[in-house]
Amino acid sequence: MGSISTVAKITVKELLFRIEQYAILGVGLLIILPTGILYLNDSLAEQVLSMAAATSPDIVQLPRDTLVSSMFLLAELFITVSALFTISMLISRDIQQKTLSLFLSKSMPRWHYFLGKYIGGTASLCITFSFYAVIIFFFVLVQSPSLLSTIVISTLFVILKLALLSALIMSSTERFLGWLGAMVAVLYYIFGHINIKILEWSIIYEGLWGDMLKVVYYILPNLSEVSSWSLISAAVENYPIHINYTYWFAKQIGVYTIGFLFIGYLSFKRKSY
Repeated sequence: MGSISTVAKITVKELLFRIEQYAILGVGLLIILPTGILYLNDSLAEQVLSMAAATSPDIVQLPRDTLVSSMFLLAELFITVSALFTISMLISRDIQQKTLSLFLSKSMPRWHYFLGKYIGGTASLCITFSFYAVIIFFFVLVQSPSLLSTIVISTLFVILKLALLSALIMSSTERFLGWLGAMVAVLYYIFGHINIKILEWSIIYEGLWGDMLKVVYYILPNLSEVSSWSLISAAVENYPIHINYTYWFAKQIGVYTIGFLFIGYLSFKRKSY
């Protein structure tokens, strides 16, 4: 019980909103709200979608609910970028403010501190994204209630991705220098989203190159198989999407998140703060 209590205290400390969290919330709303207002306005939505369709000769007219995909994608991209800054500062901020040595001087096991920081930082991002999701939910409730269940599922998967991304950032920023760790996290996240393309390339290229690409496919987190964009687009355009949710959850959360946290903790443990 003592371990749970200590981790909970550090988690709660991270959940107390700071000025940067209010800034993230405010800027995110400024990004999402214009698209939402456009989505509710019949004439403006039709004009914008017609202009977008005109950019490609293969598209006659984009469905109005495409704007829902855009809203969700904007929210997801913004919270991802925000995570790079907020999670990478979790431990470095305590070092600068001399509070890390205060924590560790109380005979607190380092894993209590590390895990509490991770849970608190991830939870604060998830709560912020949930605000965005609720706003999108209300826009959809007014215009296209049939998409509500898809919005809920997409929100869940973004939250799971944030859990993975936070673990990756904490691991890389502890193992490498600050800005270099952030770059490693960005590259890993990008490769995670093009993972499905790597599988396609491994089928096209035979021999050694194909085998190497298959190895890369299985090593990297596969974030492209389940995305808010693909889930919402499938619902908008009414085509079936077949995903093994159990396998995806087990691989991304059960393997990679725990693995990244463990690597980050080992690096944190070796350092003398």
